Amino acid sequence: MSFADLVNQFPGGFQTFCTAPGKVCYTLNIEDPVLGITREGAYVRIGTDASGKVMEFDIQIPFERVESLIQTISARFGPVIGPVAEGLVKTYHWPVDGGLYVEVRTATAARIGLATLSIAKITRTAAGPSKSGDGRGRPAGGEARR
Repeated sequence: MSFADLVNQFPGGFQTFCTAPGKVCYTLNIEDPVLGITREGAYVRIGTDASGKVMEFDIQIPFERVESLIQTISARFGPVIGPVAEGLVKTYHWPVDGGLYVEVRTATAARIGLATLSIAKITRTAAGPSKSGDGRGRPAGGEARR
């Protein structure tokens, strides 16, 4: 889906430029449950590649439901890799499956209460993973996520 189609189909979102050059993000208040996790008052951030094609989703998850989410994803995608803590963030991820990268990011401190489920499409070129990948099947430095 293109960015223009996304905005036409889901008007009223918040548009921003991403930190990765040439990309844009669109945030919507979509409270539908994800993998059985209720998400009242939660948001979905949708990111594009530089051509405007939708390539990734960050789905806000209640912090207190993270363990349940990790168990659900692990049942479908296999054992979790992580957590890896860096600064204020803990990251859990799963091996790339069918070109999709799945990760859960949480704040290292429960009192911050921040958690997201991220799903990104990993593309490969003759030179290896696209700018959205780091060669190990993971998005690089937040570029695929932001």
